[in-house]
Amino acid sequence: MEKIFETILEKAKAYCRDETDLVHMTTALELAEKLISLEGGNERIIIPAIILHDLGWYLFSAEEELKARKILKRLEEVKLNHKHEMESAGLAEKILSELNYPEEEKKQIIEIIAWHDTRSKTVSKEDMIVKDADRLSRYTPECFDLFCLKLNKTKGEFLDLLKSQIERWLFTDSAKYLAREYLVKRRLGLPDVEFEKGLVGKFYEFLIRLEGEVVKMVRRDFEKIVIMTAKEKVYAAKNQIELYLANRDYIDLDKLQKDERFCSIATQKVSIGGYMGVIDRETGRIIFHPDKKVINLDPQELKETLRPYEYLHGFWEWHNRARKGEEFYSRCQGMNTMREIIDKFQYIIPLDIKNARWALVATAAYDDFFHPIDILSKEMVKSVSEVSDQVSKLARLVEERTNELAEANKQLQIEIEERKQMEKELIKAERLATVAQIASEAAHEVKNPLAVIKAGLYYLGKILPEDNNEARKTISQLDAATGRAVTYINDLLNFSRPPQLKPGKLNINEMIKKALDELPAEILSDIEVKQELASDLPDIAADFERLKQVVTNLVKNAAEAMGEVRSKKLEIRSKKEGEFVKLSISDTGKGIAEEDRKRIFDPFFTTKGKDTGLGLVICQRIVEAHHDEIEVASEVGKGTTFVVKLPGK
Repeated sequence: MEKIFETILEKAKAYCRDETDLVHMTTALELAEKLISLEGGNERIIIPAIILHDLGWYLFSAEEELKARKILKRLEEVKLNHKHEMESAGLAEKILSELNYPEEEKKQIIEIIAWHDTRSKTVSKEDMIVKDADRLSRYTPECFDLFCLKLNKTKGEFLDLLKSQIERWLFTDSAKYLAREYLVKRRLGLPDVEFEKGLVGKFYEFLIRLEGEVVKMVRRDFEKIVIMTAKEKVYAAKNQIELYLANRDYIDLDKLQKDERFCSIATQKVSIGGYMGVIDRETGRIIFHPDKKVINLDPQELKETLRPYEYLHGFWEWHNRARKGEEFYSRCQGMNTMREIIDKFQYIIPLDIKNARWALVATAAYDDFFHPIDILSKEMVKSVSEVSDQVSKLARLVEERTNELAEANKQLQIEIEERKQMEKELIKAERLATVAQIASEAAHEVKNPLAVIKAGLYYLGKILPEDNNEARKTISQLDAATGRAVTYINDLLNFSRPPQLKPGKLNINEMIKKALDELPAEILSDIEVKQELASDLPDIAADFERLKQVVTNLVKNAAEAMGEVRSKKLEIRSKKEGEFVKLSISDTGKGIAEEDRKRIFDPFFTTKGKDTGLGLVICQRIVEAHHDEIEVASEVGKGTTFVVKLPGK
């Protein structure tokens, strides 16, 4: 198969206008192969499509190409963009036919190429990967510099062009991650190794993980709400129309089209940018619509003027199904009342009244329902961009301070051991302060869009009918998902604030029992809990609530560590040892590997995937604020023990 791919590549090179086209083609091909390894997909479709998708640009000058690459708003720009796609599709069909490429696969490849830039939403995994690989190639240094030169733009101007369209261009999580990472590295001027191992990279990775969790959970279920809303609207309009026309023996279309009250029912709004419309199933004409220009036009005239097939993907497919009297929902592109191309959901039902054979259509604009999520995504991109600058400056400050301390250490050989310990503590304190400051700022940035989502869910809950249980269940799930995201943010805020202690007289055993009583029952439901609490422990001066938080976190961690083991045992001990009181929590979980044990108190380090990596750091800060110590001993496959050592006075 690789041989035929090489043949396709050689034939495609004949249409490359210059070095830019050639480098872009080969770079996009490399990225497509990488995305296939990340996302899967049929390489027999993806590889030829990515090689052949841009051949049609040979018809354009650099100025025309730049115009066509702008966000599509006006009709002439759409046609200009479509021209290169149609030419590319034609050349692709010619090349693949010469090579006797399988007919079904050839058809899919040509479909992807013909709609490559015009269609904003992908229709298959293969389409998605071709689109992502094409767009991502422009972020690579070779293509980046060549495009700047070719389009006569500075690097800053071209970067702004790419950044302004990043959400429009990229669809897969892996593609977004690669592109954003490239932007951050380029802006900060950081080499790959320094970015991946440094503080900037860790913090960036945490933000991306947080954004991905929130957006994924919310987007997954919102489409159901959009479809249900459109369906409810169209059925409500059907009832209104039937009541309005109930006492008429014959439906006079001419009179109804002049009846303002009836027109307002048949063309009522759906959400902010959506609306209702009616099609005559016998003639195919649009007979009621907010845009008066399309009413009563013959389908052929409509196709040649306001609804051309080549740039409104899916319009004629659902139009034909509606004429057959089907009830269905569809996803397509169309124009809003501002004559902008938008993505839409539609619910269509047949409407048979007296002599009329109509199809009633409720259109919901995709962007109306996803506005809160778009805000979140934009805010996250903004946060990464703004916070990264500050992270870089603070990281350099930490590095400079570390170097100064190291130099001072060389000059103080007499006190070297004591100095080393002091310097380690100082570096640790400064790094924690740096990360805490960044965490606080980032948490506040992300909290705002989460509030928008919460408000949107509350609004949907208010407007949905009381008996719509399925929609209300979905909203409840979304609200819970947003709540989990808020928990992430609260962890960040707790970490960013130095512990403020309220010391008082504390009985260790009472504090342990209180912490266990307040845990949700399901956490310890299948775990054997053993308590060995010494009765001769003295009361100590400490913050009851803060130390209870430490015990709660350690017990939760222990329960999670025993998630997949058969014998689940949790032992909690307290005893007096010399001038100290020791509190230990042991589990029979999977244990902690030695390389991970050295990093468990590092900010944002976690082996749990979705965890923030701040729980143990917060525990350590609380314990150290009491001038106490926390230690860990663990063996892989046997379990882990955390010991908190407290002064016995």
